Amino acid sequence: MSAHDRYLQRALTLANHNISHGGRPFGAVLVRHDEVVAAAVNTFPLSGDTTAHAEQNVVRDIAARLGAEGQPEGVISARGQACPM
Repeated sequence: MSAHDRYLQRALTLANHNISHGGRPFGAVLVRHDEVVAAAVNTFPLSGDTTAHAEQNVVRDIAARLGAEGQPEGVISARGQACPM
């Protein structure tokens, strides 16, 4: 299995776990230098925040932990169709 496939599988696992906890089937991971630096799921059903897509939550997680200056470049792998936001 390629690295890309492993990251997509991790996003799928997050999405499936989210479904079992009342969420929607979306998960995302942010990868930099072959390392997952953030992972998140869609939290809209629980939070009521219509912008709480998995991809947005990955970015929020990084911003909260590292601040604007420390945000790494990377690749987001997402399960589901990526949100255009």
